[in-house]
Amino acid sequence: ALPISRPEDHVFDYRIVADKKGRLEISADKNCYYKLYYKGDLLGEKSGRKAIFNVKNPKLWSAESPELYELVIFYNGEYIHEFVGFRTVEIKGNVFYLNDKPIKLKGVNRHSSTVNGFVETVDDIIKDLKIMKEHNVNAIRTSHYPCHPLLPILCDKYGIYLLEEADIECHGVVWEPGDYNQDYYDAIAEDSRFYPQMERRILDMAKRDKNRASVIIWSLGNEAGWGANFENAAVKLKEYDSTRPIHYEGALNRYYYKDWENTAYRRTQALDMYSRMYPHIWWLDEFSDSMDCDKPLVMCEYTHAMGNSCGDVTDYWNVIYKKDCLMGGFVWEYTDHAVKTDKGFLYGGDNGELIHDGNFCVDGLVTPDRKIKSSFEEVKKAYENLTFERVGGKIKVTSRNYFAPINGKISVTVKAAGKVTYESVTEISLMPNKSVLVPFETSKSNGYSAAYVSFASCKNGLVEEGTELAKAFFELTPYKFTEVSGKNLEYKVNKDGSFALYASGEKITSDIYLTDLRAYLDNDMYDKNNWLKFNIEHVFQIADEITTNKNETVIKGKLVAQASVPHLGYTVTLKQGEGFVVH
Repeated sequence: ALPISRPEDHVFDYRIVADKKGRLEISADKNCYYKLYYKGDLLGEKSGRKAIFNVKNPKLWSAESPELYELVIFYNGEYIHEFVGFRTVEIKGNVFYLNDKPIKLKGVNRHSSTVNGFVETVDDIIKDLKIMKEHNVNAIRTSHYPCHPLLPILCDKYGIYLLEEADIECHGVVWEPGDYNQDYYDAIAEDSRFYPQMERRILDMAKRDKNRASVIIWSLGNEAGWGANFENAAVKLKEYDSTRPIHYEGALNRYYYKDWENTAYRRTQALDMYSRMYPHIWWLDEFSDSMDCDKPLVMCEYTHAMGNSCGDVTDYWNVIYKKDCLMGGFVWEYTDHAVKTDKGFLYGGDNGELIHDGNFCVDGLVTPDRKIKSSFEEVKKAYENLTFERVGGKIKVTSRNYFAPINGKISVTVKAAGKVTYESVTEISLMPNKSVLVPFETSKSNGYSAAYVSFASCKNGLVEEGTELAKAFFELTPYKFTEVSGKNLEYKVNKDGSFALYASGEKITSDIYLTDLRAYLDNDMYDKNNWLKFNIEHVFQIADEITTNKNETVIKGKLVAQASVPHLGYTVTLKQGEGFVVH
């Protein structure tokens, strides 16, 4: 291969600032010549160390519509091909705006991680962005360091917002050993010996990616306490780049294991937004309505995707959608961290290391080889950019987009008694925040019926034609839950409170007992041994009272484990009808 070389006299640095009004300002360390294009059409030419272009009615960049202009910088026989996105990030009051719209960040935390443990390639990055787009993700937090340098460029191209984070974390030395009753000890953040390194890491991040439209927020780091080092570094960052707000979660007055919800934020001008990790939903709702919420709030981590998880994400978004001051949040995290080998996926301890976190890095929405987990389907649903509502014999479809139309097909299928009774496909081109009514026909059947609605997208960047991005289900007639019907049905209750169903005197079910045992989850690892002390795997049932009144029997009792200690009371009601129902 031929060696790569540059002239000794070459452009070392340049800066591009493009806003929503169409003003493009370029500054370079050399006297350069510039050409600006849009889709191949030359818009203008300038020269100098500084140059300004004014574009009329610019096509604005957003994750929904990643419009890019091309800028070519010429100097000393070289040319540099850049992409420019016109957009403006602002905070007005306690609301975060992009191009005058209070957008929501439907985000994931993303580490640079591959299935084979090698450095990620361009194809690896594009594959991740494609998966994210197919699951309605529009934002990435680069946890917890600046990402691969090509990721922001690809996010410019395909439309992903970035909260880019500096490589600062000292989680293990945040607290003063042995003292958890006072505010945490800021061991690194207050130690001036660390300031030069912290400032350098924060500014290096900004200097590298200052020209990327996709980077809309800078983050000072992660879980490293709070103190003068962050205050001073934030001042330097604002001096260098005043066009983006600054984030850092560590400005909470109290940290993880101290009075989790009754917490307060330090009043600092260094940060432009509040941040939380894993707040209770009620706290999010209450804080966003309080006088304390004088800045927008983002959850840099809010739902933990380890194991059978993310069942709470829709409840979070029911609150987020209602409050303009809530910016959204980032799921922890995008992918499991493990290396695929002939022996399977290897993680903590599998390489013989003595100090490790076990499987705690296997906590993603996708597997290391990017297979989709059920938790990602939960997130995809909550992040949908369409809403569906039944209005009589029509489905009201509403766009949650802010900037771009949603193009594709709405399919409606009605099923009655398991058979399709109606199907329709309607093409839509739905403008931001607008609605359309899609008609359908209900079934004439007296049995159970339901309508199934699906939106399949047109080709849109990385999203392939026909990709389902949203769906809904509407029950048209109620489901009847009677399991057994017929003549001569009866139930019989045993002395211990168990019961069974009989037909014409013949027992048709085994004895039914109650238990509070379930399969153990990974998150039970810290409690399982305590539970086993009570012998909960060998629970027996005791009926204290059995009363029958006409066609109804009520059983009151308890479940008893080791040493005959009751740990759960219960009431069961049996009603005799065509069949029977257990409440």
